[in-house]
Amino acid sequence: MDLEKYLQEINAQKQIDKIAKKYKGKKVLIYGAGTFFDLICKKYDISKLNIVAISDMKFANDTSLNTTDFKAIKPDDMKDFDCDVIIVALLNDLSVAKSIEKNILSESKNKKVPIVPLLSPTFKYLIKLYFEKV
Repeated sequence: MDLEKYLQEINAQKQIDKIAKKYKGKKVLIYGAGTFFDLICKKYDISKLNIVAISDMKFANDTSLNTTDFKAIKPDDMKDFDCDVIIVALLNDLSVAKSIEKNILSESKNKKVPIVPLLSPTFKYLIKLYFEKV
């Protein structure tokens, strides 16, 4: 999959701006520190998101693997981390969000923190995919 093309087709900047507006003034924890998020950081303006930290499974044993300017935390540290929203910056965001909710946050002080996707495929993009497969 060509990630750059995908991000253009779903109008990533518009979605980022919308989520930044929705969570203006809120402490944002990003989950997902891979190629997808790296590309978003390079190509799009995420400065309106008040990102206080980033987490990823690759930080489970070593937070020095962080390639961003954001503070890195281990996934288990999400239980007690001071944040208002967790934004999942991965392509498979729904399954990851459910896993975070069930396996990490379920019995923690952050069990009621909303977990939302950074980007979602647009209806137009989904229709295009459907007709390409038919």
